[in-house]
This record gives sequence, structure tokens and C-alpha cells, in this order.
Amino acid sequence: MLDIQFVKMAQRIESVYKDVFPARLDRVRVQEWVTRLADNWCCDKLPLLKNRNRYVKLLLSCLTELGKLAGVFKKRPPTGGQELGTLQKHEILEIQYEIASSSKATSLALTMRPPNE
Repeated sequence: MLDIQFVKMAQRIESVYKDVFPARLDRVRVQEWVTRLADNWCCDKLPLLKNRNRYVKLLLSCLTELGKLAGVFKKRPPTGGQELGTLQKHEILEIQYEIASSSKATSLALTMRPPNE
């Protein structure tokens, strides 16, 4: 079940990231993260799969709700033999706060527009 959720979110990322990021560097960063997260595909340890899905869900939120990379996704993912660390609560909250702030700013800008005459 967790693998199916991961695949669906990864496919959604693949379908939108090129439209969201015109800059090549950002597109490469997204590809690196998705590839790194997919490395846990054959893992049978439930906590690692849940952690992987938290990462991919947060990355998808960055793309679809924020329109930019934020938090841990600003950096390259761990490479080689380095473990993908457990996503910490403060890392999740940092991105969620940025998304909430961004959507509030957009809402405020829309409400402050003068009415069409």
C-alpha cells in the first residue's frame, strides 16, 4: 500500500515539476530527490517506507502549493551510502508554515484588488 502511494505521488511530481520550475537547477534537484526516494523501493521496513512517503508528500506540496523548493529540498539529497534521515517535525512544520504564509499572502492580495469597473 505504501509503495502504491509513493508511485502515485512520484508520478504526480513527474507530471508537474517541469511546468513549475523553468530553471534547470531546480528541475535537476527535484529529479535527484525523486530518484533518491525511489532507492527505498525494495525496502521492507515499514518505518523507512513511511518516512520515504512523508518526504515525497512534502516535496509534492512544495511543487503544487508553494511553487518552489523549500526546507530540506533546497539542498541535494544524501548520496552514496548516506541514509535518508528521518524527516523531523520541525522540517515538516517549516515547509507547512511557508505554504500557509504563501497562501495567506495570495488571498490577501486577491482581496485587496480594487473591484472591476
